[in-house]
Amino acid sequence: MRKRKGRASTELILAMVLLILFSAATLTLVSSGTDVYTSTTRVSDANSSLRVAASYIYTRARQSMEAGAIRVAVYDSIDGDCLVMRQSIEGAPYETVIFIHEGFLKEALIPMGGQPEPDSSFEIVELSGFMLEEDDSGIQFNVILETDKQNSAIEGYLSKL
Repeated sequence: MRKRKGRASTELILAMVLLILFSAATLTLVSSGTDVYTSTTRVSDANSSLRVAASYIYTRARQSMEAGAIRVAVYDSIDGDCLVMRQSIEGAPYETVIFIHEGFLKEALIPMGGQPEPDSSFEIVELSGFMLEEDDSGIQFNVILETDKQNSAIEGYLSKL
């Protein structure tokens, strides 16, 4: 009877070792899957932010479709170039100013000739950079997002005609 008891104990230990190996393999698989999912989600979020920024700029520009209503300007309170779009609200002239400040694409609605306040402006989406280049026929823009592992950008063009 003793031999039988020892044999059952050995089988139980082997079953436990197999269970531990199976658990370790499952944990490794879940862990690597989580890393891949996190990386994919991060890239997807970055691309989504860039698409939102470019789409927002195009939409706001379409609202200022009259000739000469869109220009690039520099303000003392903002580092870098700003996209400025003239519009009229109930007969009064206003300017919509789109710019980058503290890692966000922002928008300010100001009276014609006023100065935008970056801290009280509307945050649109997280961005690292916003490059503008103006010529006679339009404005070329780049929206840039830098993350830990990659830098992404979308280019666009707004016609001033």
